[in-house]
Amino acid sequence: MTMKKLLFFVWIPIFFIACEEDSAVPVKRLTDDSDVELVSDIRRFNSIKNSLNSDPFDIRQVIREDDLIKVVVQYSGGCQSHEFEVLWNQDFDELDNEEFGYSMTELLITHNANGDLCEAAITDTLTIALNDINSEIDWELYAVRLLNGSKDQSFVAFPFIESIQESEFCMMEVEMERVICGDGLLGNVWFKYAEQNYLQPASIATFMLIDPDLPEGLYRVGVKVSTWVPDTDTGICAAFPGYAVPVEIWCLEKVE
Repeated sequence: MTMKKLLFFVWIPIFFIACEEDSAVPVKRLTDDSDVELVSDIRRFNSIKNSLNSDPFDIRQVIREDDLIKVVVQYSGGCQSHEFEVLWNQDFDELDNEEFGYSMTELLITHNANGDLCEAAITDTLTIALNDINSEIDWELYAVRLLNGSKDQSFVAFPFIESIQESEFCMMEVEMERVICGDGLLGNVWFKYAEQNYLQPASIATFMLIDPDLPEGLYRVGVKVSTWVPDTDTGICAAFPGYAVPVEIWCLEKVE
């Protein structure tokens, strides 16, 4: 097994340490020069994937920029330094992924809180350099599924659509339009995120209810890239208004 390093950049938030003053220790925060390890370990990958026994954290947002994947993570702490690790199972056997239509591999993110019991909400950004996994791979042809080692949470970072900011929270500003000959979960209600580029609602998170009669205008959305299979019995219109990306909606709010 070999180890390589991933680039690791961190947003340093302003926060209050939720510890007793006499017990708090100076917090060693990570800097732009710090590294997070990429470890090729099939046994640990499968063990943590099945047990989800990493220290708790949440993936808040995933942004893909060419061969880099930026993963915004949030966790509780403030009194100890925290460590993140990315595990890869070296699995290229499942690259023909019919669900999304892209070749795919998986990365598992783990968190070591070092016993930190403080409760400040801390946000960091992990930047994964795909070329550090395998520099001979043309990563523009591959999607990467990012798994949370502490809970049942995953995101898929797709190539060619780096302008889409995947998140379970309302992070991305879009414009709702009723497109001509559009199809989707909400019919012809789509969300424009760039010139002639649209998010096509394919599904919604189980806890959400959305009125299909939404007023046009600006919205903030939280989405995950998903799949959409048209109903062939009703016919398929080829007159799409531009490039459409099917998404699952996790958050939706009108911008006043």
